[in-house]
Amino acid sequence: MRIKKKVLLVDQIGHKTYEYDYAAAKHYSEDYDVTCYVSDNTPKDVPIEGFKVAYGFHDVYSGSKIAKGLKYIKSLWQLRKYIKDNKIDIVNLQWYDLPPVDRMFIRSVKKLNGGTKVVLTVHGVIPKEINARKHDGLQKVYLEADAILLHSEPALEHFNRCFQTNCKKYVITSAFRDEDDYAPVPKDEARKKLGLPLDKKIVLSFGTLRDDKTIDLLYEAFPKVLEQQPDLFLVSVGTLNVTDKERYIKLAEQCRATGAAKIDFDYVPKDLEPYYYSAADILVLPYSYISQSGVGYCSLLFKVPMVASDIPRLDLMAKKD
Repeated sequence: MRIKKKVLLVDQIGHKTYEYDYAAAKHYSEDYDVTCYVSDNTPKDVPIEGFKVAYGFHDVYSGSKIAKGLKYIKSLWQLRKYIKDNKIDIVNLQWYDLPPVDRMFIRSVKKLNGGTKVVLTVHGVIPKEINARKHDGLQKVYLEADAILLHSEPALEHFNRCFQTNCKKYVITSAFRDEDDYAPVPKDEARKKLGLPLDKKIVLSFGTLRDDKTIDLLYEAFPKVLEQQPDLFLVSVGTLNVTDKERYIKLAEQCRATGAAKIDFDYVPKDLEPYYYSAADILVLPYSYISQSGVGYCSLLFKVPMVASDIPRLDLMAKKD
């Protein structure tokens, strides 16, 4: 009987982004002994098929910036202990909030258990011209990897232009999901579920808000557009992860004040995703830069039209006659 290598898929510290890890774990479980290492606020009523779950990150993102930083370091130390105690062969990391700390952590992990392998998943390529400090920090992190995973060939090509690495790189599917995950819901049913108006044209912005997505431009423009087209209703959902949070919050309040907007800066559970896409008449992607777009990909699967910036990688999603 073949002994399976032990693989640990590590979720983002302090966040509930477990769906990707669980789907990937299910996919890999045929060939590996897989465990997902997640935060303690991750739902515990989610079906687990063929893999294990460890609720390892506890109360990470609370308190002052200093407190959060110290908790982040403590969480990585606890993760390292788990890797050592459970003799993990391969560790998959995918979020790097403090690159200098993450780099030291990766170096220490590779010394465990006779040489634990560290595989890094890159969800978004950050070029130097977008954020030089972040880019330089990530460059040092990526140099420590035994392998790097990206979600598309264009993302891989862009990564190779932006970063110098010595390890092998692979393209994997952006979401290890079944086709049923993309089954649309009748529009009226979806809107009733989400408490949205049935008689309006829904403009959707979906997913984590980051500086390079420039969703603030959408918030700024919407009240003006609404004056010319009063049958619109803006729906924007996703975690707020931007530099100038006050600006976004202020603009969001101005949109809400029109009575034609629902804006929630919160994580959207996987089971609600089909309802948002099915309720929408159009998806807006006003991005200034992107290396790939899972939101745009889902929009195509749900057959929701998109209005998007004319920038590289987004234009690849458009059909060519």
